[in-house]
Formats: sequence, structure tokens, C-alpha cells
Amino acid sequence: LGAAAATSASGTASRKPQPFNLTQPKPKALPVVEPPPPLFRAKPAPKMRDGLTKDEVAIALAREGNRKRLEEKYNDPNAGMFQLRVLERPMHLEKIRREVEDERNRENTFQNPYPLKPSPAQPTAPVRLNAAAILREDALYRKKQQEEAENLKKYELELRDSSQFTSWHQKVLAEDEARRRQEVELRRQEMAAAQDLALKARADFIESNQEIGRAAKEERSRLEENLRLEKLESLRLAQLKKDTVVEDRQNVRMAQEKLLIDRKTGAEEERKRQASDAKLKAEAAAVEAAEKKEIILMLRAMDKAPKSKLKEFDPTSTPDHGLLDQMSLVELKERLNLAKKRAAEEEEMQRGEILRVRQEREALLMDKAANIGRIRKMAAMQGSSRRVKAVDDQAAKSAAAAADILDLADKLEAKRKAAQVEKARVAAELKQTKFGQMQQAAGAEAVEEAKFISLRSGADREAKMRQTNALKTASKAEALKDKANRIR
Repeated sequence: LGAAAATSASGTASRKPQPFNLTQPKPKALPVVEPPPPLFRAKPAPKMRDGLTKDEVAIALAREGNRKRLEEKYNDPNAGMFQLRVLERPMHLEKIRREVEDERNRENTFQNPYPLKPSPAQPTAPVRLNAAAILREDALYRKKQQEEAENLKKYELELRDSSQFTSWHQKVLAEDEARRRQEVELRRQEMAAAQDLALKARADFIESNQEIGRAAKEERSRLEENLRLEKLESLRLAQLKKDTVVEDRQNVRMAQEKLLIDRKTGAEEERKRQASDAKLKAEAAAVEAAEKKEIILMLRAMDKAPKSKLKEFDPTSTPDHGLLDQMSLVELKERLNLAKKRAAEEEEMQRGEILRVRQEREALLMDKAANIGRIRKMAAMQGSSRRVKAVDDQAAKSAAAAADILDLADKLEAKRKAAQVEKARVAAELKQTKFGQMQQAAGAEAVEEAKFISLRSGADREAKMRQTNALKTASKAEALKDKANRIR
């Protein structure tokens, strides 16, 4: 015990706290101070020379040369008005216009290259009407007659007719027609604007389609390459499948041979069974035939046996069975004959009545058919007169409309020419006034430059005016032609 106590005391005395073996932190480095950037020193400006530069001197010399050439050109009295090379070139505008007009006329005339055969003559034979058609048409005419009678009665009672309403109705219809024409004209202008937009959209659409086509070509080339690789892979798989099928066919041939042997064995057994069944059926048929023969002999023997004689029947005798209305066969036949005669007489009377009713109905239908024929003839005459009058009125309206259109076209052309002349006169006066003012206010260089600009703008105006006049003439001719076609 004393030794243990000494050991524990020495261990406790040797236990002292030791610090952890940690890494000591290093001090942070101080930030590096960047030196200031060097100062920018610009080079001194070049010394300016007095006078013009070489480029300015060359431009001034060229301008002076151009001015002298223009003065010599326009001071020469033999020079005359300048000529445009565009006008010297041959133009086929009239020929092209005639070709376009001929093509449009061919499209609008709709001439058939294969002449049609003349239509057959109208049938002149009267159409036979059935009873239903006659009654229907007669009822229609009776309804019209009743309406006319009611209108006459109403006119007698109220002392007025529907002429005022008819005139008002026609006026309203004319206003509606004028409004419809204005709407059609507005729609035509909108359609022309829509056509321009459609042409622009079509051009954009074509461009986008071309872009899509180029992208599709690239995609197609890529797909073709993928398809070629897929074909190679499918050929490899098909070869493997072929090998597998050849191996399977050999196994199938062996199975077929085994199946053929089994079928032959089964067929032999079936033939044996059918032969035994046929033998049994023949034996049964022989037994049945013997039985039938025996029955026939028995029936013949029964027929040949003697029969007992029966009592003869008296048709005039009456059976006494205690029943009501008993009578002999002779009396029964006599009463039957009387009933048949009475039924025949009643049938003849009914036939006569039916024939009479039918004849009366046929007579009524014939009268109605004759009345319908008279009404139809009168309606055909009135219709032909109305058609002739309508054709004459339409021809008169067409002639008046054509004359109005031509008169309007002449007036518009005269106004257009007068406006062009006035516009040219005003432009010439304005040009002369401005030119005089510029000559007075500006120097030689300004006058030269203004003259050059004026000449160039005059050439542009003349070219635009020629093009505008040509387009207006063509559009007016097309409008007149369209109106004439619509009138026809």
C-alpha cells in the first residue's frame, strides 16, 4: 500500500498543462503604393500658312473652268434646248400598250376556240298537265284573282291605291343603289391599296421563302447524310437477319418433313374409318329396304281386300238434327245463287256511280285546263312586250351612259390640259423671277451654282412630267375601257 501511494503521488506531480502546437499567424503585408502616371504632353500645333491649300486651289480652278464652259455653251445662239438621250432612244410604249390591251381583251371576251353547236328549236307542242298540276295552278290563279278583287274593293272604299307607296319604294331603292355604287367604288380603291400591300407582302414572302429554302437545302443535305448512314446500318442488320433466317429455314424443313409423315399416318387411319362406316351404312340400308318392302306388301293386301257398300246421299232431304235454319243441299245452292246475283247488282250500281263522279271531275279539270291555257297565253304576250321594252330601255340607258362617259372624259382632258398649261406658265414666271433675284443678290459663283441646280431640276421635272402624263393617259384609257365593258 505504501508503494502504490508513492506511485500515484509522483504521477500527479508530473502532469503539467502543455500549450497547443498551433501555427503562428503572419502579419499582413502593407499595401503597395502605385506611382502616379506620367503627365501627357501634347505636341505643338503645326504652323498655319497664309493663302489657300493645294486642294482648294484645284477646286477653284475646276469650278472656274466649268463656269466658262457653261457660259460658252449657253451664250451660243446655235446651241438651242438641251436634248435628253432618253428621248433619242427608240421607244415601243405604244406597241407594248396595244399588246397588253389585246391580251386583256382576250382574257375578258372568253371566246371558245371550239364553236358551239346551235341549240335545238324550242318545242311547240303543249305540255300535258296532270290533275295535281291543274288544280295547283288553278288555286294559284284563284288566289291572285281574289287579291285583285280585294284591292279593287279597298280602292272603292278608301279612294286611294298604292302608287304613292310604289314611288316612295322606287326612290328608296334608287338611293340604296347609289349608296351601293359608292361603297363598291370605295371598296375598289381599298382593294387597289390592298393589292399594293399584297405585292409588297408577296415580295417579302418570296424573300423569306428563299431564306427558308436555303435553310431547307442545308437541312436536306444533313438529312441525306444521316439517311446514308442509316442505310448502311440497315444493310448490316439485314445481313445479320438473313443469316438468322437461313438457319431457321433449315429447322423449318425438318419440321415440315415430320409434319408430312404425321399427316400421311392420319390420312390412312381416316380412310380405314370411312370404309368401316360405309360398310355399316350399307348393312343398315339393306335392313331398312327389307322392312319397307314388307310394309308395301301388307298395304297392297289391304287394298285388295273386299269393302262394304255405303248408303247413297239424297241432296233434297233435310237432316233432322233439331237445329235452326235446317235446309237441304238443293235449297242451299239456290239461296247462294240469289245472294251472288244481289252482290253483282250492287257492284254494277257502285261502278256506275264511280264512272259518273269520274266524268264530272274530268269535265271540271278540262274547263280549268282551258282557263289556265288562256291565262298562260295572255301572260306570255305581256312578258314578251315587257322584255322588248326592257331591252329598249337598257339600250337607251347604255347609249346615254356611254355618251356621258365620253363627255366627262373630254371635259376632264380639257381641264387637265388647261391645268398643265397654267402650271407651266406659273412655274416659268416663278423661275424667271427667282433667277432675276439671284442675279441681283448673288455674285458670279452663286449665279453659276444656281443655274446648274436649275438646269438639273428642270431636266428632272420634265422627265417626271413626261412619265406622269404617259401614266395618266394609260390609266384613263384603261378606266374608259373598263366602264365600256361594264356597260356592255
